[in-house]
Amino acid sequence: MTVVRDVPWSFDLDAFLSAAGVTDDAELEAEARRLASDAAPLLRPKAVYGSARVERLGGPDRWEVVLGGVTFESEILRCNLEGVERVYPYVATCGAELEGFDLSAYDYLAFYWLDEIKHTAVTQASAWLRRRVLEESAVPRLASMNPGSGDADVWPIAQQRQLFDLLAGATDEIGVRLTDSSLMVPNKTVSGVFFASETNYTNCKVCTRENCPNRRAKYDPERAMAGH
Repeated sequence: MTVVRDVPWSFDLDAFLSAAGVTDDAELEAEARRLASDAAPLLRPKAVYGSARVERLGGPDRWEVVLGGVTFESEILRCNLEGVERVYPYVATCGAELEGFDLSAYDYLAFYWLDEIKHTAVTQASAWLRRRVLEESAVPRLASMNPGSGDADVWPIAQQRQLFDLLAGATDEIGVRLTDSSLMVPNKTVSGVFFASETNYTNCKVCTRENCPNRRAKYDPERAMAGH
């Protein structure tokens, strides 16, 4: 298991102000700048990742997937791992440094601005981690699946707990924990498994959610029905 406690990232103030939608209001822009100057330098994105052998692929009676001795159930995960020998489980987070950050001295929109800063950090951390795993695994292309991403039955969010088990408790070392409903804290945290793929799989292709601001690909009903 590899723990990275200080993932490199950079904060682009102009991009943040544009994403926050404050560039047409001088007063709001000044407030957003003030928050950014106080909060952004505190963040230390972090990550943990490992490697696990694909030990068993079941189905169609039970879409069982055994990775490194840990059992999951997901039809699409099972189909995606056909022919794959190894996966790379991971968690990347913006860091816990802004949990409990006191917003009382800032504009009421500061909560949303803080979320945008954290989102920037975890986005960069995820991209950095993908590049690192790609380099270390020496596979030509990596795809990923994430518990709870896409429709509820794609890979149920409750299986986040098995994924954390697969990482052998190392998530504690980067300050990430699960709530009773299997949500991750800090909220700007991503988890999943990387795997070798030639099909350019993304969770968006099996998600029917409309008007999603993070959509990166069109819904693909053929992909969503894989295994049926």
